[in-house]
Amino acid sequence: MADTTTRYSFPFQEDADAPDGPDLGQDLAEAVETALAAVEDAAVAADVALDARVDTLEAGAPAWTAYAPVIGGSSSNPSMGNGTLTGRYRQDGKTVHIRIECVFGSTSTFGSGVYFFTLPVAPKVNSLLPGMYIDSSAASARYGLTAQMILASTSGSNMRIAVDGTTSVVGSTLPATMAQGDAIYLSGTYEAN
Repeated sequence: MADTTTRYSFPFQEDADAPDGPDLGQDLAEAVETALAAVEDAAVAADVALDARVDTLEAGAPAWTAYAPVIGGSSSNPSMGNGTLTGRYRQDGKTVHIRIECVFGSTSTFGSGVYFFTLPVAPKVNSLLPGMYIDSSAASARYGLTAQMILASTSGSNMRIAVDGTTSVVGSTLPATMAQGDAIYLSGTYEAN
């Protein structure tokens, strides 16, 4: 008489049993199919439960919101003219995720001094935001940037944007003389004050 395994109850033939290949084969196939169906059902149920948890988390997460950043200069302010300056942010408690995109156009003026951008939420001093400067006149040379928040304010001279690996700060002539097509991008997370 066929016996079954202890964990999954798959049938097998014992040494003393008379040979019964076709029936035993069918019994084994049906037992495997039942076990696989149970695994599949559990996987589908787990996937449905995971989808529900993701939906719940996403529903509770704050939405990305557009805001209109303004670029300033410590001596005189740049003017975007036909350039573009856009911003988006998302705040969850004291955590602010942000993206600023500044692309100078043919009618942009570049002001003078050290550049800074307005922020949607006042930052904690010494928060850092990574970024990039693209010099379109030099075969789109790229420079890594880091913006350090030096004032817990949404406006004014609230940050210093340093060129990575140097003591230079971004302005109308650094890291290169600003021109049409040049771009400054800041994107990351900072702590709200």
